[in-house]
Amino acid sequence: MSAPCQTWGGAPATVWYDNPSGLGSFRRGTFHPAPEFLALQSAYRFRAHHCTPGEGHEKGLVEGLVGYVRRTYLVPVPEVDSFDELNARLARATAAEERTHRARQTDTVGQRFAAERPLLAPLPVRPFLPCTRHPVRASAQALVAFDGSRYSVPVRHAGAALWLRAYATTVELWTATTIIARHPRATAKGTLTTDFWHYLPALVRKPGAFANAVPVRQAAFPAEAQAILDALEAAHPGDRRPAHREFLAICAAAADVEPVRWRAACATALIRGEVSAAGVRAALAGTPPSSAPLGLPARLASVSVAAGDVDQYSRLLGSRS
Repeated sequence: MSAPCQTWGGAPATVWYDNPSGLGSFRRGTFHPAPEFLALQSAYRFRAHHCTPGEGHEKGLVEGLVGYVRRTYLVPVPEVDSFDELNARLARATAAEERTHRARQTDTVGQRFAAERPLLAPLPVRPFLPCTRHPVRASAQALVAFDGSRYSVPVRHAGAALWLRAYATTVELWTATTIIARHPRATAKGTLTTDFWHYLPALVRKPGAFANAVPVRQAAFPAEAQAILDALEAAHPGDRRPAHREFLAICAAAADVEPVRWRAACATALIRGEVSAAGVRAALAGTPPSSAPLGLPARLASVSVAAGDVDQYSRLLGSRS
């Protein structure tokens, strides 16, 4: 409801719902709304009409319009990676719909909607947050449990009392005033979702845990950082602990800079051949590359060139006379 109202620029006076089990419950023929749904109504000031289950005639053209939307926008089934991508695709498709004409109408859909837009109620001053809020406490492992799954927070918040905001597709963890973590909402019970950067300070203190740590296995490092990690591990094929220690020091350099600058510094260090924490820090500081002597192939290193003889020029001058 929140997203459509933002798109329309206002809220309708009445919204019809078909058997809205997720918004409350029917008991003895009466719909009892959930507190979150009452908050939504209060924010957008609309009246909710709840259709009687099994009474299809109440909904008028709704069933036909739902079928039109499905056939027009969802056949074949879109292949997307997230609900955000699907919503963006539908927004583009419906925006194009505003340029079309309906049967026996001279104005476009967009023009007809513009004429009706003043009938919408104004949007709330503060955007409505379509989420539920829950008090939670982080464990000693910097994990928060919610709805049968666990989510990580920065290790400095281990044991802290926090607030969790549960949206349809995301979960946010907050202190009283500041967001400290955001994760995709798990769809299966028992899911463990971690963020590598939440555990970086602990891994820097105990680099030996890098190889088997769950946050490392779940991490998706930027391409530049992954290339550095691969190069470091290739340089230490037997014992990779020095490589992991150096990589964690490189990651720690990202703490005080923008991510794009850190990635650029990693790329610069790779190009220079300075695959180390010192190389990344030098790139961040804008230090010129080290002037290491160029190595020559053995067959060229054995070639000797005699020093120049200035008398050769005198001979040339003598030949001209």
